[in-house]
Amino acid sequence: MFHRTILTLVVLLTLGLSASVHAGEVRGWHNDGSGVFPDVDPPTEWGPGQHEVWSTDLGGGMHSSPVLIGDKVVTAVEPFTLICLSAGDGKVLWRTSNDLWKDVLSKEEAAAAKKQAEGAQAWKKAIDEVEKLIEDAGAGMPGTKPKGEYADMPLEQRMAIVKAAYVKRWELVQAKNRPAGAKWVNQGAAHYDGGWAAATPVTDGKYVYMVFGNGLGICCELATGKRVWWSKLPGEPGIQHHGTSGSSPALAGDIVVMRFGHWIYGLKTSDGTQVWEGREPEQWYRIRCCEHYTPLVVTIDKTLVVVTSSGQFIRAADGKMLADLDLYATTGGEMVAMPLYDQGVIYFTVGPRQSPDYRLDAMVMGGKNAKLIRQPQLMAVKLPDRVSGDTLQTSILWKTETSTAITGTSPVVFKGLLYTRDLNNEMLRVFDIRDGKMVYERELDWLGSSLTFAPFVVAGGNLYINSSKKDRTIIIKPGREYVEVARNVRGIKKQDLHGWAGGFGLLYGESPMFSGTRMYWREGSMMYCFDKNASTKPAVPGVEGKVSK
Repeated sequence: MFHRTILTLVVLLTLGLSASVHAGEVRGWHNDGSGVFPDVDPPTEWGPGQHEVWSTDLGGGMHSSPVLIGDKVVTAVEPFTLICLSAGDGKVLWRTSNDLWKDVLSKEEAAAAKKQAEGAQAWKKAIDEVEKLIEDAGAGMPGTKPKGEYADMPLEQRMAIVKAAYVKRWELVQAKNRPAGAKWVNQGAAHYDGGWAAATPVTDGKYVYMVFGNGLGICCELATGKRVWWSKLPGEPGIQHHGTSGSSPALAGDIVVMRFGHWIYGLKTSDGTQVWEGREPEQWYRIRCCEHYTPLVVTIDKTLVVVTSSGQFIRAADGKMLADLDLYATTGGEMVAMPLYDQGVIYFTVGPRQSPDYRLDAMVMGGKNAKLIRQPQLMAVKLPDRVSGDTLQTSILWKTETSTAITGTSPVVFKGLLYTRDLNNEMLRVFDIRDGKMVYERELDWLGSSLTFAPFVVAGGNLYINSSKKDRTIIIKPGREYVEVARNVRGIKKQDLHGWAGGFGLLYGESPMFSGTRMYWREGSMMYCFDKNASTKPAVPGVEGKVSK
């Protein structure tokens, strides 16, 4: 046994993997949520034949990031599949298909679900009718015109009708008004730019947890891919896919937190039983907006607390709301960036807020009279040392108004500085975490001007800034001045994407993972491993592997 242990350590170190990862150590989106990879020395240039160790065709896209734990890499592929690779050579160890109706439900369960869905059809029809009224009255997408009986109706009258429709929809989607079969009727179609498998799995080294775009939460064994349990989250019609596209699950002790649409759920890790549910702190006029962020989990004294991008602080054990900073944005933009924790302080990117009637104004009148009541801002919030009963007393250290707060990039804190960039990839801004003052800003025009959702990561003491449109990365040395280390053009074959993503070329939104001298990179349907010390011809193991249902 002693010799076998020594051999295992030697193999792990030879592969550049961490031998310290074990069951109970959580790995998920953005690594541990910080985006910082200490004690690694990855390459700063890579591509076909350049530091490439292996590449594996996953058999499907698109945006789920890789999760590295021990000698395994886990990710999700379209439409409902979890896949596990060997970190050493890229071979597929297992793949588990999770199509709700084909793989998860038995014939008896499917029949019962469809029968339950029949009882919720009136509820769904009522919501659909309200949606159609809103569209026809001219409060749909910007630039649309009123239809039918609303075409010649005075503006004030149309706005009053649409406002009443939003209020009605708000009432319909409340949990108290949701019929038992609601969770079976909110399937719809995959979100046009995110698909069904855009979330990133989370693992504790023994089990893997994932939530798909149809509201299906699952738990599988890491070693085999065998599905242990599943839970169909209710959500609501019309918006659930948009809201869940990029929201990854998070572990909080024996609770796994999953988001679906505007809703957030706490499930038992042991069997998937729902312990609690909550909803984003919205009002009727923001019903169609949503978020893509991944919840943050922090420990305050011995209490695990879930933090949302909208400023909710939820006790993980029972779902009790401990505090609410009311940070949701109301401009039609979405909260994408994950809250960031560092040494007792949480950093939020806070979108702007407009007047309650902004949606009526923006959609019906083109935004001419919308009133801005809060500028976009960064915010630093100090956590207390303990939770007092059912209350959490937070304190705001500073706020800084900046357009960079409207971002799709989750920021990173490293050595006293906070790194952010705006949604269109054009500007890097660096702030001092002591007072929120900007240290410097720098244009990122080489990365291309386009929507970007690739998060910042720090690895090997360098900050990796990826483009979401072009296969380009800028690597800089963190500090109070802009010091560029390298620029990298990967030259990797682009993936064919559909719909909105294809039109905008949104190809590279994932977060890479690092260990030792290696970097694991997901790009569409391909997974790559690059090693700073690699000099051999890349191996291409293909898509074979054990199938588990």
